[in-house]
Amino acid sequence: AFTAAPVFCFGEGTPAARIDLAQFRDVTSKLVQALTLTLLAVTIVSIQVSLNLLGGERAIYWRESRHYSVWAYLLGKTAATLPLTLAYPFLFLLPFYQLFRPWATWQVYYGILVLVQFAGEGIGQLISLLATDSRQLAGGVMALLLTCLSGSFPLITAPPIKAVSFASLSRWGVEALYANEMSPFYYGEPSLRGRGCCTYEYAASPQLPIPYPLAWNASTPCRNPLPPGSAEKVASLLGGQYGYTAWWRHNDCGEGSVRGPGDPPPDIVGCGTWDGEQPLLGLLAIAIVARLLVLVALLVKDRRRRK
Repeated sequence: AFTAAPVFCFGEGTPAARIDLAQFRDVTSKLVQALTLTLLAVTIVSIQVSLNLLGGERAIYWRESRHYSVWAYLLGKTAATLPLTLAYPFLFLLPFYQLFRPWATWQVYYGILVLVQFAGEGIGQLISLLATDSRQLAGGVMALLLTCLSGSFPLITAPPIKAVSFASLSRWGVEALYANEMSPFYYGEPSLRGRGCCTYEYAASPQLPIPYPLAWNASTPCRNPLPPGSAEKVASLLGGQYGYTAWWRHNDCGEGSVRGPGDPPPDIVGCGTWDGEQPLLGLLAIAIVARLLVLVALLVKDRRRRK
């Protein structure tokens, strides 16, 4: 089943707090390159598959466009490719998710990669109009350049380049994926929706093995939630090192309440939870801007040939 992998969250100040940090380090070492290469693969596919959508029928467009609306032409082309836009990330994730086994659910990965695919197709269409004769080469170079601007691998330190990176779909895609993968290591147990980690009564000595936690009694009430021991490291990595600051909220959730087994999660929507809308809105904005530029290119470029 496509479900989230387990995460063991103990809380800062508990005897097992170092386990949170050990898990975080283990996950981070696998994610840095894996998520970047994932976005590179999806970006290459999204750009390459759209290069012939408009660029491959320029002669037909020049001859026929005088008889129909350019808006309708672009809208029809976009609508006709929507099934493939949905299919490519689906087919990519079927084997990838089972091999990679990330913490976030399959549905979350699929939603993010669909937006990356949609934005990449808009960029590919624009490239096919601006560099029609060499669009395959230009598309490959652009995919690699966008991935290099993701900010995670390689790191970006120069302010001008960092500012340019906000126009990269790979940056927003990697940030959205990181936000989901790092969420339990920053906010705590997902069942508490941002309130932290439970304080459990441990059944063994405080000398806990690393990175494997001791089992606890599942019926133990969740009392006095604490921040995860890895929260500070997550903020330092994503915010300080990578420059990803759009994914979390900084408001305080206040004191955690006593919660017993079977109780519904507290109603604290919007308090300390992942603000995932911003990276997704960044991807959607890139997709819309790219298609507006495609429309301008269709209207302006080679106007004499359309007459």
